[in-house]
Amino acid sequence: MDEAPQLFADALALATTLGDESLQALIRVNMAELESEMGQHARALELVKPIETESHRHFALYWLVNGGAYRIALGDIAGARIAAHKALRLARGVNVAEATFAMQHLAIVAALHGDARRGARLRGYVDASYRIVNYELQGTDRRTFDILMTALHEKLSDAEIESLAAEGAQLSEDQAGAEALNVDLVVATQSPVSADRDIDLAYSE
Repeated sequence: MDEAPQLFADALALATTLGDESLQALIRVNMAELESEMGQHARALELVKPIETESHRHFALYWLVNGGAYRIALGDIAGARIAAHKALRLARGVNVAEATFAMQHLAIVAALHGDARRGARLRGYVDASYRIVNYELQGTDRRTFDILMTALHEKLSDAEIESLAAEGAQLSEDQAGAEALNVDLVVATQSPVSADRDIDLAYSE
């Protein structure tokens, strides 16, 4: 782990020299995950921001999902909501895994800001989706899931969480997606204006 940041930095420098923009984007995504693992979420977010440009649109979905997770870790819930909305719209019907991660982020937004019941239902759908593909949460995904569960336990009883999760597990992908896209955040205007502007560079609806 100690040598990894330098190895990634060397690889990024080489990719930059070669002018391989796709490789640069891929390396940045992996560097950001490493920084996040070390608790450097602001640095992680900075690393993926260059993927916003038109030449990196292939990676826009991954930037939106991962960047949303870093924003959650930094407490920028409004920015995370915007990123997750855009990621979900990109991923629906195309990339089930990334759509599920985006829904997990929107469940967190709901749970933290007055709609814990919706958050619990989305948690049920997300959990069921992970079980279907035998996916074991790790890294950023595990950390955001833990944030979600902590938020739910602060607002709901264990019985309520499990009952609502059971309802969510029965939702189709389209139903869960619609539920997630309905997550609102009244306090969004209280977050830095730059959050909206940065994310809009990554993907315009």
